[in-house]
Amino acid sequence: ENVRKPSGSSAVEVWLKFGVTDSVGENVVKGIKDLGLNEEVKAFSGTRYVFECDSAPLNFETAVKKILLNPLIHDYKIA
Repeated sequence: ENVRKPSGSSAVEVWLKFGVTDSVGENVVKGIKDLGLNEEVKAFSGTRYVFECDSAPLNFETAVKKILLNPLIHDYKIA
């Protein structure tokens, strides 16, 4: 939520579901351990898309589901 979005825009966050291999998150944890930090760390990756559009919310969510994610492996949130 630290990333600003222009007023009148919509944002979508997409990430892998629990149990799906997140190689980016795993590499972040490995990099932290390689730096010598031995604390328990969890890292997860995701993508935030910001759109400036006048589309109705229902049409927007339908487009998001068809284009930006695979419902078998991704969860999402429209912000």
